[in-house]
Amino acid sequence: MAFRKDFLWGGACAANQFEGAWNVDGKGISVPDLCTNGTKRNPKCITTEIRENRFYPSHEAIDFYHHYKEDIALFAEMGFRVFRTSINWTRIYPTGMEEEPNEKGLVFYENVFKECKKYGIEPLVTLSHYEMPYALVEKYNGWADRNVIALFEKYCYTVFDRYQNLVKYWLTFNEINGGVTPLGTTLSLSTVRGYEGPVADAPVSPQVRFEALHHQLLASAKVVAYAHEHYPQFQMGDMNVFLTAYPLTCDPEDVLAAQKHNHVINWFCSDVQIRGEYPSYMKRYFKEQGITIGTTTVYRNLEKMVEQGMVAKYNVDGTSSACFEYLGAEEHCHKISCFHCKCEKCGKLIHLHCEDVVKLEQHLMDSHGFRMDPCRTVFYGLCEECRSAEDGEKESETVHIRSK
Repeated sequence: MAFRKDFLWGGACAANQFEGAWNVDGKGISVPDLCTNGTKRNPKCITTEIRENRFYPSHEAIDFYHHYKEDIALFAEMGFRVFRTSINWTRIYPTGMEEEPNEKGLVFYENVFKECKKYGIEPLVTLSHYEMPYALVEKYNGWADRNVIALFEKYCYTVFDRYQNLVKYWLTFNEINGGVTPLGTTLSLSTVRGYEGPVADAPVSPQVRFEALHHQLLASAKVVAYAHEHYPQFQMGDMNVFLTAYPLTCDPEDVLAAQKHNHVINWFCSDVQIRGEYPSYMKRYFKEQGITIGTTTVYRNLEKMVEQGMVAKYNVDGTSSACFEYLGAEEHCHKISCFHCKCEKCGKLIHLHCEDVVKLEQHLMDSHGFRMDPCRTVFYGLCEECRSAEDGEKESETVHIRSK
C-alpha cells in the first residue's frame, strides 16, 4: 500500500530546539533561553538571568540558524514533503513590545521557507512553540495578563503578511493543552515571573493557570479568524499533546476517574477550539475548584463573527452544542443551503452542501407547500468511518463463522 500522492510526509522541530544563535542579529531572550539542561538526578531548571556555570541547550543547539541550507538539503534527501518548524517570537519582536519588527529575523525565516520551497518541501509553521519573550514574563507574568493577547496578535499579523506567499499551513500554539500540566506552567503559559528552579515545579494557582490558558485560547481564536478573513489560502490548525490515560480496572469508579482526567488534560482545549465554547464538564470543574473565568468570551467573539457574516452558527437539535462554520471568502452558506448529517454512533456532526438535497428542499416547497429550515434539518445514520468499522466487524464475524 502506497501513500497518496498528496500525502505530506516529513519531520518536525521547533526554533528553540535547533536554531541556536540565541542572541544573534537582534534576537531577544525567550523563556527557553533561560532553561538549563536536565538529567534524571538534576532536573531541568529555569533561571531569571544567564548563569555562567549553567548549560543552556537553546543557545547553540545544532546551529540551524547558520546551517539551514545544508540541513534542508538533507531533509530533501530523506524525501521530506513537509517540514514543521516554528518562528521564534523574539527574532521578530525581541521583547514582544517593539513598534517595528526586527528585519533580520524576518529575512532569516523568509530564506528558510524559500529554501524549503526550492526542494518541494511545504513549511508547516507553529506561531508559538514555547518561545514567549522573557520580557513579557517580567512585565506581565506571561499569559496571565490579557494584554499579551494584543502583542501576540501583532506578531502573528506581521508574519502572516510577510510569508503569505510562502507558507500555507499554520498552527497557533504547540500543545496548547500542555498549559494544564506542571511542565506547561513554565514552557507553555510562562507564568514564572521571578521564579528560579525546576521547570516542572514552578508554582501557580489553578485560578492563574486557567486564566492564562483562557487568554491563549482567545488569542488563538482571534488569530485564526483574522487569517481566514485576510488570507483565505491559509489552512489553520489546532495542535494538542495527547497524554494517554486508561482506567486501572473496569470498576466504574476507575472508568469515571480516567474520563475526568481526559476531560481536563486531553479534550478540553480541543473542544473549545473546535466548538467555540467551554464544554459543560469544564464549567463543572471550574465550579468544583473555585475557578472563576469569563468563559463566554470565546463564544461572544464567535457570535460577533456570526453578526459580521464571517461564521455561520447552527443549533441543529436539542442535544448538541451549537456548531460554527467558517464561511470563507465566497460566503457559500449564504448562497447554498447547509444541511447536516449526525452519526448515531460517534456523534459526529457533518456539514452537508449538496445540490441533490437542495432539490428535495425545493420539491417540498413546490409540491407540498412546506418550507424546510436547512440549518435545522438533520439526517441521522452512520458516518463513513463508523460504517467502515461496522462493515469490518461483520466481515470478521463472517470469516470466524466460516472457520468453524
